[in-house]
Parts: sequence; structure tokens; C-alpha cells
Amino acid sequence: MKILLVNDDGINADGIISLEKALSAVAEVYVVAPDEERSACSHSITLRRPISATKLSDRKYSIDGVPADCVNLALLHLFADVDFDLVLSGINNGHNTGEDISYSGTVAGAIEATSLGRRAMALSIGYSERPDFGAAREFAREFVVRFPMNELPPICFLNINFPKGKGPFPVMVTRQGRLHFENSVTQIGDDAALDGTAGAVRRFKIGRTTERGLADEGTDVYAVNRGYISITPMHVDLTDLRAFEKTEHLVFQAMGSEAKNSK
Repeated sequence: MKILLVNDDGINADGIISLEKALSAVAEVYVVAPDEERSACSHSITLRRPISATKLSDRKYSIDGVPADCVNLALLHLFADVDFDLVLSGINNGHNTGEDISYSGTVAGAIEATSLGRRAMALSIGYSERPDFGAAREFAREFVVRFPMNELPPICFLNINFPKGKGPFPVMVTRQGRLHFENSVTQIGDDAALDGTAGAVRRFKIGRTTERGLADEGTDVYAVNRGYISITPMHVDLTDLRAFEKTEHLVFQAMGSEAKNSK
């Protein structure tokens, strides 16, 4: 088995180092990761400047870019001759559940790999100043060997989130949930005195509070908050099929003969 590892916490992050060591016992492991932390970069890609790749070993590169860059460089150039069975993104220090999935560079690595025709998983644990990756690492090593990824539908990847703690943990297959969060914007320092001044540079901090107790049963947020490993099958098609016919009806109502039926 040949596995590519990427992440958004950086090449020197404990999560990816721990995963590399664990998987080396069961697979041929390659690593292409950002040279520094690129958390919350979402599914961005670097198009307007050259990207540098530093070779650390025959199977390991550090990239001055984001996770999606790492996947492209790995699959299309650095290791283009390697037929990877799986791309793993993580292990991220911090859950990627609910709406946070859309911000996640970790999940973006799995999405990019899936878009390029590879099977992929994103792995994350609950955030901690001193994270314990042991349970996630051991689960991943066993899971990649036992789970038949090729039997999943095309363009499907798995978003896996682990609770905090040493485990072992039970497993729940989940759907994406809601975080029920509120954002806040706070002006910092003495910048308030500059309000209304042309050309003034003011500084702000965005904060977030989350009401975890509101998580719906069966969701990723619900599972990890109750000590389960959450496994969510996801795909790169963002079409809301629930709203498709209603949207089509409303478009025809609004636009008449200018609209064309998709069927």
C-alpha cells in the first residue's frame, strides 16, 4: 500500500509526524506538507507566485504553500510516478466538524486529492495545547488496512474526527452537523481614536463562541462531544439536491422563456 500524507499544521507538526511513524509499519509512506502552519486556509490554491519545494528525504518534501498546493505538487510532479492507494490529510490538532469544515485546510487536502481522482481521508482530533495523537494514530493504522475505500462511490472522501483522550473510542457514522456559533468582531488597542480618520489603519480580532449542547443527534458535532469517533462520508459536489426542483421552479417563474430546463 502506498499512502501520501499532507496536512495544514505544517511539516513539523506532531500530528503528521505521529501518523507517518504509525503508517510506516503497514504502508509505503510519502509526505508533502506546508513548511509552516496554514490552518483555516480552506480550499485555497497558490496561482500568482511560484511555489518552492524543499526535499527532506526521498519521500518527503516541505512546501511553501497551502495543503491543496501540496497535493497538486505531490500527485502531478514530485511523485507523479507513484500509484497512491490513499491520501491522508492530518492528523489536525482541532476538530473539523460542522461549519468549520468549510474553513479547514485539512479537509481541503482530502478534497483536492479526491478531485484529482484519489481516495482520501481527513483526520482531526479535539484541540489541546498538548494533544495526544495516540488513539487517532492507532485507529488510522488499523482502519486504512481494513476499510475498503474503493467500494465507496466516486468523488467520496471520509472526514474522521476523534474525541480528546486516550481511547479506545466507539465509532459512529455521521452526517455534517451545525456548530451553532456566534462570531464577534472586537477593535483592539487604541485604534478607536482613529475612527473616521481617512487612511487610518485599525486592528480587529474575530472571535467565536459555540454552543455545543445544541448539536443534533447523529451529526459529527454530536458524536465527538459524546466520546465517539465520527466518520462522515462527504463528496465534492456541493449541489443542494433538496432545493433543486424548488429553485428551478422559482427561476422559471422569475425568468420565463429565458430559462432552460436542465433535463
